[in-house]
Amino acid sequence: MRNINFYNGGFYHIYNRGALKEPIFLEVNDYVRFVHDLYEFNDVNYTIDFRKITGSSASVASTEAELPSIKKPQREPVVAIISWCLMPNHFHLFLQQLKDGGISFFMHKLGTGYTNYINRKYEERSGHLFQGRFKAKHIGQEGYFLHISRYIHLNPVDLIESGWKEDGIKDWNKIQEFLENYRWSSYQDWVGKKNFPSVLNLNGVEKIFEGAEKYTRFMKEWATGNYQPIKSLVAG
Repeated sequence: MRNINFYNGGFYHIYNRGALKEPIFLEVNDYVRFVHDLYEFNDVNYTIDFRKITGSSASVASTEAELPSIKKPQREPVVAIISWCLMPNHFHLFLQQLKDGGISFFMHKLGTGYTNYINRKYEERSGHLFQGRFKAKHIGQEGYFLHISRYIHLNPVDLIESGWKEDGIKDWNKIQEFLENYRWSSYQDWVGKKNFPSVLNLNGVEKIFEGAEKYTRFMKEWATGNYQPIKSLVAG
């Protein structure tokens, strides 16, 4: 059982992985679909059927998560998505709750909608996609905000350099280039390269993040200098 209370204005690290640690993204269009869902399901209003907008599947040519305009009630987001990252068999989100019950509402829509999409698309599979209920950690200290975002944005390093969480990053220039070209996280948007900016909402926390240049320097200085094993900073 998850022993955590979600309250409006609170910040939370949300994460989950595939059942039996199996992949939840099998091809590029699955990542595109999940990014679209991050945007579309973050709303108190009804959801537009993705297939009616894009046809049977999405294309990586979709350069922004806010897909073609459709008449519907004005958006009322239930959470602010501050940072996010998708990996082959798991995801991380850093959220602030904006509406009563917003995180649970959003995560239910997200999990159910994406699972239904996968089960329709890959007819050989059915049932649960994720490993139980999503996990959540309350982030109550301002000093941890950047640590959480950094932890989330550094997750893709696992794909090219195993063991970095224990041993540190040996070649930051290589890692920085990789992260700046990895589409399935908010890192590009954080460092000034528009990727899926409509997914994010940094209102009210800009004073902590202080812009792309300082954030890039913050990432590099920690990774190449005052390094601590990342698991000592953040659970999950």
